Amino acid sequence: MRAGSESLIFSEGDVPPIDFWAQRVPYIGPEDLTAEACFHAARQYCALATPVGSTWKQMLQRDHDIDPYTLHYTAIMLLGGGDQPGETWRLGLHMLGTASDLDYAPSTLTFMRLMTKAVEDKSSRMRETKMYRSAESRFNGLVKATKHPDAITLQGLRLRRQGDDNAALVHFNKAVEVGAKSGNNDSDTTKERPPRWNWEATCHLERGRILLQQGNQEAAEAAFRIAALELDVADGHLELGKILPGDSQEREHHLRKAAQSLNREACLLLADAEKQRALAAGLAAPQRKQHQKLADEWLLLAGDDADQTGGRSDGARNSAAPE
Repeated sequence: MRAGSESLIFSEGDVPPIDFWAQRVPYIGPEDLTAEACFHAARQYCALATPVGSTWKQMLQRDHDIDPYTLHYTAIMLLGGGDQPGETWRLGLHMLGTASDLDYAPSTLTFMRLMTKAVEDKSSRMRETKMYRSAESRFNGLVKATKHPDAITLQGLRLRRQGDDNAALVHFNKAVEVGAKSGNNDSDTTKERPPRWNWEATCHLERGRILLQQGNQEAAEAAFRIAALELDVADGHLELGKILPGDSQEREHHLRKAAQSLNREACLLLADAEKQRALAAGLAAPQRKQHQKLADEWLLLAGDDADQTGGRSDGARNSAAPE
């Protein structure tokens, strides 16, 4: 029996129309879920969810065939595949928390990833909510089990944001160790491969940044090479290019790879390199003009006005936002 409408958290008006689902399912959802299934799951959820009690959570699967897997991906559709709140974010986040309550680990990890930034705000009351405390407890269990590289990576990110880089590095190292046992362990660092866990690239990038800050450039370069050469992520190419010798072809190759993904910092670094070439002594006027033109084009891609900057790149903050 459904609760009285006065006790429901959501209403049918909170559910987007079928067109919303039809547009998102092909790009965000798994192949075995249809727009109709997600639409149905969201409507039933809004008809059952109450602020007290938990029997309605079991009713989702028992009476309406909505399992945590379906709940999870329906929530992902509502969240829009991003971290910025939208009109459907509240419903999506609540559904994600419920899937976590039903012990679906991917929902626990996704919920905690989304909430990590929110709880950093001192004015946030998220830490006081039952949903957050419940998800955090399950998350801590996943971390302590040391079998889930994504959970260990996320804990490393949380520690890094708290300023404890040493503890974060311990977790990133552990995630690499655990992830290496998951298969696909080809040691050829020039061969592109799929990630061994969802947040592997983030793990190597943050691990490399900490190692670089600690003065261990050799180990940092090795981490960035995995992100660049094996996982082919733009920030991996950027970080690797930044620590390679300034006049090396390999440096420019990796910065160009990052710039192809419109990475602003890579574009600025390439603009600066062309500017330096244009200033080289003894260079013929046509070549000097060509280098300046290339510098201006890189600045344009970076979103900088070449006339205002004089073609000079002062660098930029890393655009990567690891989650």
